Amino acid sequence: MNSNPRQSQTDLKQSFALNHLIGAQGSGVGSSSRHSRLHRFKAKPVELEQPAQPNFLIVEDDVTNALFIELVIEVAGRCTIAYDVADALKQLSDQTFDMILTDMNLVGNTLDGYAVLDYARNTKANHLTPIAAVTAQNVTRSQFISAGFDDVLFKPFAAEELLEMIGRFVKLPEELRNSFNR
Repeated sequence: MNSNPRQSQTDLKQSFALNHLIGAQGSGVGSSSRHSRLHRFKAKPVELEQPAQPNFLIVEDDVTNALFIELVIEVAGRCTIAYDVADALKQLSDQTFDMILTDMNLVGNTLDGYAVLDYARNTKANHLTPIAAVTAQNVTRSQFISAGFDDVLFKPFAAEELLEMIGRFVKLPEELRNSFNR
């Protein structure tokens, strides 16, 4: 059985719609003339419009931190992890993101979170994308905002803090919004 409730619900709706359109064989779901008319055509699955899931880019060189962030926000959307700036710049060239979360001190990199910010702001696809600094630096929030970041999350942080920050920029499912608005 599919463990994704949203996917299971979609499959069920598509199956119901298809059965309703062509009628169940031998059942009284449609008149026999309607059934015989539809029987000539190959049935196609009904495409039900799904709400688009937000697409997040996580730029974090620490695997544990990257996986924690992904684990928390993957319930709200798709996540792409870049473990260094070079990969982040490639991802920014290839995709449009709904939000970018970048570590500021990427160990072993000559470039840092500011390079991710500058590059994203200069791409057509991501120039308006909200970008949050994720850092343990002893810098004020206003310094990050002045530099062009939309928000900052100081390490260490709780899952609720991460979701609350993301919720200011990206529409989260209602059950997630309610979890930190209590």
